[in-house]
Amino acid sequence: MRQRLMTVAWRRVDQDEFLTIAEMTWVADPAFSVRKEVKKHDISDWYLVITNVTPKHAGLYECQITASAGYFKHVQLNVVGPPITAPGTNDSHTISLYGTDFVERGEKILLICNATGGTQIAEDIDWFKDGNIIDTSRRRRNDVMILKYRSLEEGALISRLQIDHADMDDAGTYVCRSSYNKLGDFSVNVLAGNIITCSLWVIKVHVAWREGRHYYGAIFGEG
Repeated sequence: MRQRLMTVAWRRVDQDEFLTIAEMTWVADPAFSVRKEVKKHDISDWYLVITNVTPKHAGLYECQITASAGYFKHVQLNVVGPPITAPGTNDSHTISLYGTDFVERGEKILLICNATGGTQIAEDIDWFKDGNIIDTSRRRRNDVMILKYRSLEEGALISRLQIDHADMDDAGTYVCRSSYNKLGDFSVNVLAGNIITCSLWVIKVHVAWREGRHYYGAIFGEG
């Protein structure tokens, strides 16, 4: 049987033409390109790269395997906030994001964002997950908390994002952004704990002697 050649293509859901097919770009917009990373001989990652992102790039994108009907995945891109300042502007301001990168489901996630530098401390820090802003006032869960405080000693605005009971949906890329448009990103992986159930079956054999013959009886039970 001839094996069909499979490749990956990217497109915007609201447009008919493809952006990329395999490792070729099919649009004139220089902002779009594709990058392929081979993990194993039969596993590879395909990245749609967009440089100099603007609000016009926001929308729903589709990654599909062209040789297999029905194999596709949608990715929503949200473009938020004002444009990032050009290099060399406000370079004295820095931001760092660190915390829990691997956590078991049900355990606590803690991320700390530290915005420092400059003659004036940043006024605010916003949090995002997978491109969507985190607004604790609108979340149905009550185990997500964001705290912010100023440290005059460090000359920094510090924000803590805490999730008391991690769920599988909490895995992803988190970003914190200061009011000086400095960004920090951090990936969180939630591990599903394996529950192993072991059953031991016990066989009890009874041997009886009657009139010169052996009689056997077996009783099965779960122990």
